[in-house]
Amino acid sequence: SDQADLIAAFTGSHRFVIDYLTEEVLSQQPDSVREFLLLTSILDRMCGPLSDALTQTGSGQQMLEYLEHHNLFLISLDDRRLWYRFHHLFAEVLRQRLQKVYPSSSFDLHRRASMWFEQNELVSEAIEYALKGQDWPNAGRLIEANIDQAQLRGEVATLLRWLAVLPDETFQTHPLLALTHAWLLVITDEFTIAERRLATVEKIVRSDSTLDSSTQTMLLGQAAFVRTLRALMLEYPGERTIATGQEALALLPESDLARRGFVTFTIGCA
Repeated sequence: SDQADLIAAFTGSHRFVIDYLTEEVLSQQPDSVREFLLLTSILDRMCGPLSDALTQTGSGQQMLEYLEHHNLFLISLDDRRLWYRFHHLFAEVLRQRLQKVYPSSSFDLHRRASMWFEQNELVSEAIEYALKGQDWPNAGRLIEANIDQAQLRGEVATLLRWLAVLPDETFQTHPLLALTHAWLLVITDEFTIAERRLATVEKIVRSDSTLDSSTQTMLLGQAAFVRTLRALMLEYPGERTIATGQEALALLPESDLARRGFVTFTIGCA
């Protein structure tokens, strides 16, 4: 009973805060300020030039300074007053209002944000906003171009989260994404989906006449590499694991030392 009362009190106070922010704060602003607040509400952090990219104006920095000066729930993120964010409750109100006022604008705003972050070499955020904007071609392109760096940084969980959002159609045009996803799924014990991604790669090799023979061999070799790992983890009979490993070694280029070394290790274990 006490817990239920506490939840009810919190819910009521939360609703009160949202109503206050909507009626007493947001609705009292000039049209230009309210427009700026709504269009930038999708951002987790913002600066003047980024705000300009979303609002398509040149007054982003001045507007941020105005909001900060008038205490409109804007929080500075650095000493130079370059980066800001909205208070999370205020941002929630703004996003709700954005959906009511401009219901079809959210995807476009996320895509503009993604483009700005990419142009400013902030790749992780560019990917995040491309995914939120369901801009699958650009999301796939950005992830594929940054797979190696993300793996070197040990960002396996982040890569898995990004790849899990992409639709199957994106993997059908990005075989390297499919291979990476299969590899990450295997090492996290998601074998069924991994097999689906490997099947996608093999379908591409069979059906895409534009692929040259070296690319086909490379893709098939990497698929065999992932299957070798899966065979070891699922404790397949040693002969089967060895055969899969030997297939991978026959296909992987001599320069791919990391995969060839791992496959050789796996054959030894088998």
